[in-house]
Parts: sequence; structure tokens; C-alpha cells
Amino acid sequence: MSRAILLQVLAAMPLLLTTAAVVHAQQPAAAPAADARVETALKGAQLGFLIDEGDYRLDYKVDETRSQRVWVASGTTSLPPLEVRDVWSVAARGKGRRARRPGGSPVAGERPHGPRRLAGQSGQG
Repeated sequence: MSRAILLQVLAAMPLLLTTAAVVHAQQPAAAPAADARVETALKGAQLGFLIDEGDYRLDYKVDETRSQRVWVASGTTSLPPLEVRDVWSVAARGKGRRARRPGGSPVAGERPHGPRRLAGQSGQG
């Protein structure tokens, strides 16, 4: 390859790389459709919600200074005979470290963490 051709290729390289990146860039996936069964259950339990990229977002005020945000996925996974739906929430966000007893157990007054059943929910279905 002659020196002139090599210089032309090198000069065009940024344009070629940029074009390749644009051509092969993935399009963002469309948000999944919200599952109407979740909406029916949340409305039946009189819980306010927003639809956030196809999932349901619920915001609770815990007390004057704390709040909790929960997401309920619209998508499910089938584990016959069950249909499993993800429900998740941020456990904590704050500055500094939480107070702990020696040995690592929570300070008195903290509630234990784990699955919670919404009022009026039977655990069936």
C-alpha cells in the first residue's frame, strides 16, 4: 500500500468508525405493555401507582422524613404451575452508616426485613 493511500485511510478512519457505530447501534427496546391484572389488583387494594416503563411504581410515605418506593413488574416468569412476578424496592439510601448493636444485630425499634403481604391479599392466586 502506498504512503498516500495509507494516509487517506488513516484520515478517513474516524469517519468510518463513527459511521459503523451509528449503523450498528441497537435501538432501545420498547417498554413492555403494562399487565392489566396488576392494575386491577392495585386498584382493588386502593393503592395509588404510576406506570414506569411498563412496570407499576408505588410510592409510600413511611413517616415525616422517610418514604418507600416499590416496583411491580408487568412481565412474569412461568414455573408451572406458577406464574412468578418480580416485586422490588430499594432497601435504604442515606448518608453515613446505620447504627448497629455489637455483633451486628439491628438497633431496637427496627422492623425485620422480609416478604410482606399487602392488606387484603390472601396469598392465593
